[in-house]
Amino acid sequence: MCKLKNKITAYIIFYNNEDTIKESISSLLAQTINIDQIILIDDGSSDNSYSEASSFNLPIIRNKSNLGRGFSRSVAHEYSNNEFVLSLDATNILPKDFIENSLNWFVDEKVAAVYGRITQREKNTLSEKWRSVHLFKDQIKQEIKVNDTFISYGSIIKKNSYNKVNGYNKDLRFNEDNDLGKKLIKSGCNIIFDPNLEVISISNESILKTLERYSRWYSGYGNIPKLGNYLRNIIYSIKCMVKEDFKNKYYSCIFVSLVYPHFHFLYQFYLFGRKSLWK
Repeated sequence: MCKLKNKITAYIIFYNNEDTIKESISSLLAQTINIDQIILIDDGSSDNSYSEASSFNLPIIRNKSNLGRGFSRSVAHEYSNNEFVLSLDATNILPKDFIENSLNWFVDEKVAAVYGRITQREKNTLSEKWRSVHLFKDQIKQEIKVNDTFISYGSIIKKNSYNKVNGYNKDLRFNEDNDLGKKLIKSGCNIIFDPNLEVISISNESILKTLERYSRWYSGYGNIPKLGNYLRNIIYSIKCMVKEDFKNKYYSCIFVSLVYPHFHFLYQFYLFGRKSLWK
């Protein structure tokens, strides 16, 4: 049972998430611990996301254009009124006891942030099967980790600790959470990964989107494309990725695993040519 009584701010940033935004907001409203303040940020959506989110009669901040994660997360923290700030991606939902169980970690004053393990409800489509094995790694038993990294898809952070390290880098469109995590750890704070805190992905994304997300999650950003890394990724896809596909009997995923290293190599060239995305 949570022993802390501090009020909670929660925010969701959405960008063309009309299919998932209502379910994400509903999961916040269903928490066993009441959320004092909910902030919604529309990062330049061109679909019906704003209309869907508006049905909850919650305040929505609208960016004039798509300004990216670093900028939008910084804005959310600037508007936050409370010591604990929860971040939830618009493609995810939280079990009703997520906040209650997360806050127990903050009894330790050194803990600055806590994040959970992402998973998914369905494994029917090719994309869902591949990402369950290679992106979310559902088949691997996870242990509690301290100061491994920081991921914001479903997390709570102390605003005081956040402010001490000057928060998110507004110029980073992605990997902004990893950057913040490095600053928090360097400042002497602890970041907790608790696999018992479930974050559920509800997005129905394409294979290309899944491969792009895998590249961002596991291969960093701003890296110069190198032939040696390309060859190592080819070997890894054959020896490890394909092996996992066979083990899970996801035979349709084998082709995706074999394509991945080539996709990533080309994706790195794309990012390297658009340095404004990551600096």
